[in-house]
Amino acid sequence: MTVKELIEILLKYDKDTLIVVDGYEGGVTKNFTVEKSRIVPNVHKEWYYGESEVDLTNGFIEVVYISRERIVEDRDFE
Repeated sequence: MTVKELIEILLKYDKDTLIVVDGYEGGVTKNFTVEKSRIVPNVHKEWYYGESEVDLTNGFIEVVYISRERIVEDRDFE
């Protein structure tokens, strides 16, 4: 995804909406999704977890969730 494409997606949301991303693990990827979601804040204390949890049924804070693609097989990085 390019900066231009990300900006076009983010312009659809209120400018004060919180943005959250996946936590932990290493590496980078060019493949990710941006979607409206809900979280339950501050449920994890361990350093290797993100502090909040995505929860569409019980989450009470609406956020923009940027989620990296999870693929286990090898792939080319273009």
